[in-house]
Formats: sequence, C-alpha cells, structure tokens
Amino acid sequence: MDELRPLQDEEIAETLLRKNASRIVVRGCGTAGQDSWSLNEGTGLDLRGLNGVLFLDRRSGLAEVEAGVTLGALATLAERGGCVLPVRPPSLRGTVGGAIATDCFGGNHPSAGSFGHQVLWIDLMNARGRVHRLSPETTPERFWATVGGMGLTGIILRAGLRLQTVGSAAPVRRTVRVDSLDLAVQQLNENAFSGENLNSTVWTQRGGRGLMESEHQVQGQRLPRSARWGQREGVGRDTRRRLARLGQALHPAELGQSYPGLFGLVRHHCAIPLGADTTLARIFGLLKAARVGPVLTTLQRLGAGNPAPLSFPLPGWALALNFPSGRAGLPATLADVDALVMQAGGRLHLGQDSWLDAPGVAAMYPGLPGWRRVRDEMDPGRVFASNLAIRTGLVE
Repeated sequence: MDELRPLQDEEIAETLLRKNASRIVVRGCGTAGQDSWSLNEGTGLDLRGLNGVLFLDRRSGLAEVEAGVTLGALATLAERGGCVLPVRPPSLRGTVGGAIATDCFGGNHPSAGSFGHQVLWIDLMNARGRVHRLSPETTPERFWATVGGMGLTGIILRAGLRLQTVGSAAPVRRTVRVDSLDLAVQQLNENAFSGENLNSTVWTQRGGRGLMESEHQVQGQRLPRSARWGQREGVGRDTRRRLARLGQALHPAELGQSYPGLFGLVRHHCAIPLGADTTLARIFGLLKAARVGPVLTTLQRLGAGNPAPLSFPLPGWALALNFPSGRAGLPATLADVDALVMQAGGRLHLGQDSWLDAPGVAAMYPGLPGWRRVRDEMDPGRVFASNLAIRTGLVE
C-alpha cells in the first residue's frame, strides 16, 4: 500500500483525482484496530499533518479543529481555560477524525453519550475532491452514516465540536474494591448516571473481581488551599477517595494508569444489552473453563445510543477483554464468546475487530442496510475502503 501524508485539502483532492478508480484508506495515529486503517491494495492517506485547532472559545466551549489533531492536543488547550472533552476515551493518542469515524466513548457514556453526540458539523471530502458540510440538522442521514462509519463515506477534514466547561480543576477519584461481578454491576449502575460523573470503569483480572475507579467533578466548589494532588480524603478497607489531576482522572491510560503492555494484546470488545446481564457471567465462566484468562478486563456501563447505524454503544454493558497473543485455544474460545454475544443481541466493536465476518456484522448491526444505502449515495464508486471493510462486507 502506497502511503501519502498531505498537509492541505488541495493535496488530498489532487490525490483523489490522480488515483482515479484506486481505493483509498484514511488513517490517523493508528490507535484503532490495524485492519480499520490498512489496505492491501490501494493508497493510504495519513492525515496527521492536518492538525490545527482553528478556533476555540473557552467561554462557550465551541471549537473548530482539523481531523488530524490529537485528542490530547485538544484536551491540553481546552483544560487551560477550564474546558474538557465531554467524551472521555481511555487514551488521548487518537485523532478527532478517528474519534468521529469510530464514534469513540468513555466511562461517562450514560451521561455524555459517545463522541458523535458532541459533533456539531463535519467537513467531508468525497471521491471527486469536493467538500460538503454535514450536520445532524441539515444532512442527518449522511452525518450519522459518517459518525461511526469507519471512514467509508468520505474523508473527514474538519469538525465543529462542543466542549464542556467544568467547575473545579481537580476531580475527586473514588476507588472501590469489588469482589464479585454482581457487585461490579451494582457499583457501575450507582455511579454511571450522575451528571457529575467523569468516568466509571471496573478494572479486573479475575472474572469481575477487581477495582472500580470513578471520578466526579465537584461543580461550583473551590479547592482548599491545603489540597494536594493525590491527597486522600478518606481511607477505608474497601474505599479510597483522593484528588486527581484532571488529565489523569479523565484519561487514565495516558499516564500509565492502564495495565502495562496493554498495546499489542489481542483485544475483544463487546457490548451486551440490558436484560442480558447474565451473559457477562456466562462469558467469564466460558473463559475459566477454557483456561484462557485475559490479563486485563474492563467493564463499563453504556447508556442510550445515537442514530449512527454502525455506532458500537447500546444500552447495557461494554466488556473489553485483553489477551496475550498466541495463547493456545484463544481463537476457538473467542468464537464461542462471539456466539454468546450474538445470542444476547450484542455486538463487537468494529474499531477493535480483527476476525468478524460479513454475516456476523449483519447480525450485530441491524442498521447496516440503511447505512449501505446512504454510503452508496455518498461513495457510489466504493473508493473508500479498508481491510476491515472488505473482510466484513461493508465494502464489496
């Protein structure tokens, strides 16, 4: 695959016209699954050079950014003025374009939604090099086909975003020990729907036993002068509360808070709908029986989804399992896990997937036919593709 790194819209348009019928894949920092930003035959466009923050009003929280700016760079600028990204993914290494294309989410999904909820408009270039502005008000079908659309409707160039203002620069972090899956579910349900919730995630290594970390913003309160970063407000056997730096609280993976060596592992990321909570226990039981235990598991509560047909979140639970690559019996075991997920009416995360096939995607994403219809209007020549899209039948 040839790879180019354009710096201006005109260079991208020239590439599209020069390549003519050649297929194109767009990439950012490569934090999603490799199949989503690679293409065996075609041309790759690396948009990390389009990384400008064009406008940022810290008072209103409105921002206009290029697709290649990283979430980290945007968060740093925003936090200086008392704003944060409303959606808090574990890592800030990805780009704004990638966050839109995968409709990323964080531990505050029930209260904030996914990234697409915060996008006001998108400037999208089609295969002919023409730029169109999409918004949920003026072009709802095309807008929501692009959000979570894995870069298959066109090239995201710029976006308007709505940031969130916060009262205090130091959220309170609460850590609670959970000794069972039932307790983990209970704790997440109690924390997830608070309007002040910044992040609620259970980190575990043994079938639901582990630690739940939650961060809450203290609105309208000033910190005492004696406050110290990391200062514990109260200590008990199963609960700890302490002040945390804003970046650590919102994105724990950025500062080594996630499991060491997380990147490079085989990741299985699924959503289980409400009413099928017992599927979580069945998955852990299956892994235990097969002796294929993950080195790290995260469990998060999901709230209402959005109109994007290929968006991953649905009301229920997000379960991420991370395994060492090459573990004996892993492919067969994960196939059994997929069957449980499908039986429960759940789905796998397309942005993290490396094995799902076309029938599986069709079963897990009932909005796929409608998405295909809109995509065919936007890209009738099927110019935009990826190895993921070809394997899963998103692009024939």
